[in-house]
Amino acid sequence: MNALVLLCVLCVSIVACNSKMETEPEFTAKDNLFDKGGYDYSISVSFIDKEGNDLVAPLAAERYIKNSRGNNWEGEINPDKYSLEITLSKPNADFKRYHSPQPIRDGSGSYFWISDYQQDTYYLSNVFNYFRYQYADDNYDSVVENPMQEYVKYRIFCPTIFNDNTIHELVVYWDNDNVQGLWAEMKCIKALFEGKECEVVIQEFDGIFDNIIKIVLDR
Repeated sequence: MNALVLLCVLCVSIVACNSKMETEPEFTAKDNLFDKGGYDYSISVSFIDKEGNDLVAPLAAERYIKNSRGNNWEGEINPDKYSLEITLSKPNADFKRYHSPQPIRDGSGSYFWISDYQQDTYYLSNVFNYFRYQYADDNYDSVVENPMQEYVKYRIFCPTIFNDNTIHELVVYWDNDNVQGLWAEMKCIKALFEGKECEVVIQEFDGIFDNIIKIVLDR
């Protein structure tokens, strides 16, 4: 009887191990997690007042650089003029290590840059790559899969835009049902600024989404 119980336990253990091996790919310290895929969360946000004035334009006028790929302008924003903090709906314990803010200027922090998809409107743009996998520990011999995000919060401080010294919150919700490709371009399905829903315009080209969020401030 004891032998039969031992045999059953052994069989269950073998099945469990095989199942784990099937769901967790083998990684080594030499593997580049970027090559294993992930999720691109990108937004471009415009701010205008009730009269239609572009509130991002003063930031663009101060410092910008031309985009060599086309007629658009993309530029850094003076870091003294704003701050941005990104938080996830399903963060992992090592979020800062396994997400890559763009553009990376000094290796730390999250960034906006300025773009103008339309000739008369400037946008605050941000992209961050969230790796599909992360190492389970510092031994680099196993990985765990990072969850897709239901929403991402962007906490923005910018007196030039808001005319105050308050942090304002934008919450962007993402479509997790139609994710394709090694690096998935995530599609925005809803955006709330200070709890109020705002206009979202999706421009798609060859599976890449430009998630444009238009916010009208009461000022």
